[in-house]
Amino acid sequence: MQPLAGLLAVDLTRSLPRAFASAELQRLGARVVRVEQPGGDPMRTTAPAWHDALNAGKESVLVDLKTDTGVARGLLGRADIVLESFRPGVADRLG
Repeated sequence: MQPLAGLLAVDLTRSLPRAFASAELQRLGARVVRVEQPGGDPMRTTAPAWHDALNAGKESVLVDLKTDTGVARGLLGRADIVLESFRPGVADRLG
């Protein structure tokens, strides 16, 4: 049995730390949904092999958090785990 089975992890972070941290949550059984910025995850082009290895099996949605927060708010409302790496105050500004 996986200890995080049945839990939803919403990942708002970026790049390698995101991919690694949420891969560990997925390995432990969590369903991981990545919220990506318009244009997608920059790691797809800067480190495609790492991107593919660490993000296999995860779900992702493209959301502009500055202008379209509805999808993200819906996910966050159901999340058991939230990963974020914003500068201080950014999460508060985004609501």
